[in-house]
Amino acid sequence: MWHIPNDEEHNHIDGRTHEHHIHMVNDVTGGQHDIILRLGVDSCPHCKRPYPKDDLGQLDHIQAIQEALEMLEKNHAAVMDYAAQRGIPIKVGPLHSRVPNGHRLAQSGKHKMLIPPRKQDK
Repeated sequence: MWHIPNDEEHNHIDGRTHEHHIHMVNDVTGGQHDIILRLGVDSCPHCKRPYPKDDLGQLDHIQAIQEALEMLEKNHAAVMDYAAQRGIPIKVGPLHSRVPNGHRLAQSGKHKMLIPPRKQDK
């Protein structure tokens, strides 16, 4: 459900700020999450003296992405359970593209709502 879209815009290094931007999307709710890995020069929090960063080889972007995905999946499951237990619809964003089994999509004014299964339908 959480994934990085397959184009450069969603996984790139900003040459101006020296940050690795990773943009993730949830295809169920349309949720979005950004991971930003700072590749630029770090500085001492007290004196502000910069520390050179000449070895980025120890920075594991795949591990950072995996940790974020695990947290996002856990949070998504908790939100879906919360909504289902209470019968509360979830307003989905424009990037929403999938309806989970048992749920249905309904229009409410200008918004699309993901309706959880009724308690007796579970």
